Amino acid sequence: MVGAAAAALVVGLGAGAASALGAAPAATLTGTLLAGGALTGEAGVFVQGAAPSVQIDSVTITVDGIDRESSSGGPLWLDTATLADGTHLVAITATDGVTDDSGQVWSGFIQTANAPRGGGATIAGDAREGQTLVAQSSGWSPQPAAVSYQWQRCDPAGDPCTPIAGATQAAYAVVAPDDYGRLDVAVTASDTGGSTTIASNSTGPIADLAGNATAPSLAAPLGSALGHLGAAAGSGASAGAGGAPSASGANGGSASPTPACANPRLRANIGGGASVAVAFGRRLTLRGSLRCGAAAVKGAVLTIELSQATGATRAHRINVRTSSDGTFSYRIPPGPSRRIRVTYRAGGRRPAASAAASIVVTPQVSLAVTPTSTSNGHTITFTGRVSGGYEPPGGLPLELEYLEGNKWIPYRVVRTDPRDGRFRYAYTFRRTTQPITYTFRFVIPASGVDGYPFAAAVSPPRSVHVVP
Repeated sequence: MVGAAAAALVVGLGAGAASALGAAPAATLTGTLLAGGALTGEAGVFVQGAAPSVQIDSVTITVDGIDRESSSGGPLWLDTATLADGTHLVAITATDGVTDDSGQVWSGFIQTANAPRGGGATIAGDAREGQTLVAQSSGWSPQPAAVSYQWQRCDPAGDPCTPIAGATQAAYAVVAPDDYGRLDVAVTASDTGGSTTIASNSTGPIADLAGNATAPSLAAPLGSALGHLGAAAGSGASAGAGGAPSASGANGGSASPTPACANPRLRANIGGGASVAVAFGRRLTLRGSLRCGAAAVKGAVLTIELSQATGATRAHRINVRTSSDGTFSYRIPPGPSRRIRVTYRAGGRRPAASAAASIVVTPQVSLAVTPTSTSNGHTITFTGRVSGGYEPPGGLPLELEYLEGNKWIPYRVVRTDPRDGRFRYAYTFRRTTQPITYTFRFVIPASGVDGYPFAAAVSPPRSVHVVP
């Protein structure tokens, strides 16, 4: 690992070597790429003229003799995760757009320590109740120090998926609650540089003990539909020799329909309420209960439907069963704002009971400004990213605001890149007449954005000191 003193020495040697490449423009450099220590992920550098007469027109980053990144000005980012862990020689060259002078303005060693990348995960085995599936993972670079597993139970379409408690080994024995859905496994590879998690492709539909990969129709009596799981709620049934329920007092005959409940009550909540507001990335648990009068309804099949709050996307559905006390729970995966509807059908096509809940999700808006101190006639650059995805086709419109007294004043609208939510905007100070500190921020408008399934959000404020 290169310390600050060693880095300064390397920079000095690099500057001396630059004369062989050409007349390097007088430049100042700032950014995390030059900070020393172990680098992880993206590291940036901002190159600007050391005098008003120097106008940096282009910048190139070379790593171990290979050109990696270049730009026509502004911040330049190097994804250190694309490099092998260890020490690398980096050189930065720049061109003065006025004089056409070009040469090396910095060189030094960097140390990279990233989490393993590039791995894959597969599942081997027979996707059937009673069989054992095995997760296999390979292709990581560098080779991880440790690999961990988390099996997940998915709906018949393969999404959404919920972690299975205690299923954290490479091998997993398929059980009855997996029937008719799918399984996948999340694999986490770790080393001293961090950890990376990937998900395997999901299995095919899980077959029950009889070899059926699809559930019996819910239009059939509930006792028949769940025969291999035991007696249906409220029926008073007991399991016969073949494992299928039979009505109390019957001698091995077919199951009788579960007595209907005239007024089933279904309740659902998230965090104790029907609606909750959270930051993006947080996992939540939907909980509820099904009762018939004062009695708990156990073993009932409920359908949970998750719909994106805005925008036309397909709703996700998953079936869950109530436990012995009539309660149920479901871990909701991270995502955008969503509407949730839980329904219970007591053998009919129309819901006998339903409950609703909602999640309002606020994305994170990051913001960096370089440089943070400048002078009149020079340019600052805003860069940042909106987390969460679901970018509108033309990018997400963000309002750039500046603080005047106690009031935020909108200045202009900047759109994110629809591919990854990043944004960039450059501004040149031209009318500063006295030393002053400006404060800026970017906001998702409080009025909302049509089709964007997140709440309004605000970046951290960033300040820039400007002198004439």
